[in-house]
Amino acid sequence: MNAAEARKITYENGSMLFESNFKRTVTFIDSSIRTATRMGNFSVKQAVNLPSIVENEVLEKVTTHFQELGYKVEVYDFFLIKEVQISWADEEM
Repeated sequence: MNAAEARKITYENGSMLFESNFKRTVTFIDSSIRTATRMGNFSVKQAVNLPSIVENEVLEKVTTHFQELGYKVEVYDFFLIKEVQISWADEEM
C-alpha cells in the first residue's frame, strides 16, 4: 500500500475513529461521575488523551452531550492533554 492509498482509507474511516473516541470518553466520564456521587462529590475532573485529528470534534460533542444532560462543563487545555470538568452542583452552592 502506498501513502496515497493509506490516506484515502484513513479519511474514509475517520468517522469510526471519531465515534469510538467519543463513546470511550463519555463512558469514562460517566464512570467517574458514578464514583464521585457515591463519595459525595459534586464534580469530576478527567484528563482525556485523544488523537489530535479528532480531539476538538470529540471534545465539542462530549461538552454538548453532558450539557444536554444538565451538567456544567468546562474544558481546560494543558500542553499535551485536555481536562474536562463536569459539575452538577446547584448554582446556589
